[in-house]
Amino acid sequence: MQRFRQILTNVAYMIVFAVVFAAISSFVPSRYTGIVFLIYFVAFMAIMMLVPRLRARKVATKVLESNARVLLKVEQSEVMDLMSKDTELVREAKSFFGKYMLMMIIPFALWFLILYVLRPIIVPPTIKHGTLEMFVRYLILYGIFSAIAFGLRFVTQTQQMPMALTAYEVRENGILSSMIALQFPLDCDRYRINFSYERRFVEIEDRYSGQRIRLYTHDPHKLKEILDKYAFGHCRESSSKT
Repeated sequence: MQRFRQILTNVAYMIVFAVVFAAISSFVPSRYTGIVFLIYFVAFMAIMMLVPRLRARKVATKVLESNARVLLKVEQSEVMDLMSKDTELVREAKSFFGKYMLMMIIPFALWFLILYVLRPIIVPPTIKHGTLEMFVRYLILYGIFSAIAFGLRFVTQTQQMPMALTAYEVRENGILSSMIALQFPLDCDRYRINFSYERRFVEIEDRYSGQRIRLYTHDPHKLKEILDKYAFGHCRESSSKT
């Protein structure tokens, strides 16, 4: 259900993007279009950066207010030492940044395709500015772009670089760090654990977004046992009841 809700949310973003851009292109005078687009992008990026931070702060407050016992605390020096010894990390980073650069180039190529190839076909110069017909045509144009962008994001979302927490503490009711906060228990269908004793880390992977939170520690077995009990213990209880 939560996976379906996330897809609906992404589709809603796609529709809003197409409608807003179509309205700007159709009804805003051409001499102001660039300024309006810039304001929209700045506002959108500010919201996208602010909302996750506010959400993480809210979760962190809940974890702190409960006065739950600290089960494991890992300092930055320990994480940095383990990361420097993780020989596979460089290979992971190279693979990720290669794909990331490709995904940065593709949207620009799509935008060029829309402006110089599709736009004259879908929105010919003969269409009168400020009309409903122009709005519908631009809606189709931006709808194509947003649908392709959504498809690319859906295909590549599982190929994200792990987020290695540089310092963190694991409590009975969650994980706290300067980068992120997670509250226990975790959704059994959404999250899973990846474990590597050789590389000295435990990962919490979000199946829906593809995000992987990597927790380096000298004792990954202990950390895994803690997560199995406090973050995912209810999963075994619910499965045993059924």
